Parts: sequence; C-alpha cells; structure tokens
Amino acid sequence: MPTIKRTMFRQSNDDYLIMQYYNSGIDQAIWDLHFFIQQEMNKYLHYSESIVEASFNVELIKDDLLSVFSSVDMFNDMLEAPNENEQRVFFICKK
Repeated sequence: MPTIKRTMFRQSNDDYLIMQYYNSGIDQAIWDLHFFIQQEMNKYLHYSESIVEASFNVELIKDDLLSVFSSVDMFNDMLEAPNENEQRVFFICKK
C-alpha cells in the first residue's frame, strides 16, 4: 500500500485544492487531487482526480526506440547529454 509522502493545500479566491502525493516504491507515484469549487456561499462542488506517474530506465527506452528508429539521441532540458540524476529526458528519433 502506498504511503502519503506529502499533502499540499492551495486556495484561489474561494476555491480550494488539496493534493496528496503517494510513492509506491516501485518507480511509480500517484497524485490525488481534490477540487472544491464554490457555487454559492458555503456550498461547493467537489471534483477529484488521480494521476499516476511512472519512471522508466532511459537506456531501456532508448533500446526499444532503436528497434523502430535508425538513431535515437537523448537530451536533458538544457539540450545536454543527460546524467543519471535527470528528472526529465527528451528523445530525438530519426527513421
């Protein structure tokens, strides 16, 4: 069972957002979002949504892409070769 790592609260005028972040420990995270949108004084509509994020080994992704493309280059958000601690990697693939 995932454990709550962080709970965040945001207010915008009379609307509210509660975000809970869970880490499953298997390269996956879950964001539970709860929106409370004021309709009239002391009456709110509640919307909720869960977003699942997954992490993958970039070398495995590159290998899979090379089965379809003739070349695959990887860059970080500074257009440099990514290091092992990058949060986000971009792939440029050529047929």
